[in-house]
Amino acid sequence: MSVLDQFGQSISSRKLIRSSAHHVNGVEWQPTLARDFDDLFTQSDWRSTLTQSRLVFANFAVPRAAMLQKAGWTSGTGWSLEYTGQDEDWGREATEKLQEWLDHADISGRGNFNLSIKSDSLAVDRDGDFFLMLIKDENDHPAIQRVPGHRIATRDPEKDLVGSDWAGATLTSGVVTNDWGRIVAYHVIGEKQDGTDDRVVPSAHMIQILDEEWQDQTRGIPAFAPVINELRKSKTSEDWELLAQLVNSSISLVEYNDTGTADPNAAENYGAEPAVPEKDGITSQEINGGAIRYFRANSGNKLESISSSRPSDMWDRFQDRVDRKSCSAIDWPYELAGKIEGLNGVSIRNVQERARAAVSYRQRVLKDAYLRVVRWGLASLIEAGVIPNPSAPADAKAFDFIMPPQLSIDPRHDSKTALEEWRAGSLNMTQILRSKGRTVESHYRQRCEDIATRKRVKEECEVKHGIEIDEREMIMFTPNDMADTEPTEPTTTTDE
Repeated sequence: MSVLDQFGQSISSRKLIRSSAHHVNGVEWQPTLARDFDDLFTQSDWRSTLTQSRLVFANFAVPRAAMLQKAGWTSGTGWSLEYTGQDEDWGREATEKLQEWLDHADISGRGNFNLSIKSDSLAVDRDGDFFLMLIKDENDHPAIQRVPGHRIATRDPEKDLVGSDWAGATLTSGVVTNDWGRIVAYHVIGEKQDGTDDRVVPSAHMIQILDEEWQDQTRGIPAFAPVINELRKSKTSEDWELLAQLVNSSISLVEYNDTGTADPNAAENYGAEPAVPEKDGITSQEINGGAIRYFRANSGNKLESISSSRPSDMWDRFQDRVDRKSCSAIDWPYELAGKIEGLNGVSIRNVQERARAAVSYRQRVLKDAYLRVVRWGLASLIEAGVIPNPSAPADAKAFDFIMPPQLSIDPRHDSKTALEEWRAGSLNMTQILRSKGRTVESHYRQRCEDIATRKRVKEECEVKHGIEIDEREMIMFTPNDMADTEPTEPTTTTDE
């Protein structure tokens, strides 16, 4: 039997994730943390951290802005499905139908595939993880259902798996594992409080998306977990500082006089309610929403205005420090979500590269899950006869996503650098275009279409107006790139 503190917690236990603790009393002795992750981060810890992380996202401006920026650049202008196999005709048809299916695959009907990428990225940072369930709708068509993290949980470890194929297996925070530690199923919480609509879904039909930090973890950790306690205290300090500002703003003037009250003979006070001293001996009089406070002077009268230096620069810098730490927790540059000052060219590019790395990793995490969805959807559509069988089995896996353009703080510098590297041969056109969210084939196809359009319009105008148009007059890169003038006869001179 363990001894409990006033919060009902064992005084001998310590939390791995400090945001799940109710209080922190300074530096304390810590017992060994050399245990399995699920023992260190229990379902109770996970629920507490998830709750507070959602509060941070909903109420804290800078952390929220950082999450939204990271998710926005992850989704970008949209992801396009690309076929990378050999059978071009089949690939073109399959890609078109798969892209159309992806846009309407969510069983809830909320938005299309590209609009959901942003909310999916937010869920990973805010909640720690989320899930994609592969299902069939009432018409036996393939579909996906997004399951938020709080829906995967343990209601009663003694009863949740009874009657399922995994009775007797290990159930931790809604995740079912076998003796090898392999995830084999998930326990999905339903709407009913009695649990009669709960279900156990095999892992083959469920995709968990998270940023893995521990090799044996079964649930994702909300990204703000390391700084939640500091953010909450910072918010309290901000509220109190705002209250202090309101108090300062409520006092307009301070008058020191012999009576400690307003002059009853003054014209502006005629007919007004007499000012009554408060318990502390200070008298206040409301004037147009502000106030004049009267103090009894020992000698002489004077009138002072209230000046306040709050919040101080020190307080402001401390708040910035907490915001900076919150951005570090989600691997996002503070300069993009908070203050951007004192930066030079080198530091700006450093900020850009850090942001690009964070976006690239998040895109990779999401892409692995989405490609699994694509392959499952392709198999289902082939089975239903919507898409014909590929000529080679490998073609069914020959799909990838074209990522949106990379984040760029200084586009001109990036373009000049890419051009120099292309001229030096260290960068090819495929890499350049990929960074802009395009493919080589689509690029050259569009260029050919532009050239064909230019030539066609040129011929039409020449026939219409009866004139000849030089090709260079339609695409001049510099003012000196002009058409040749009519040649003149050479002149000769003779020596006398």
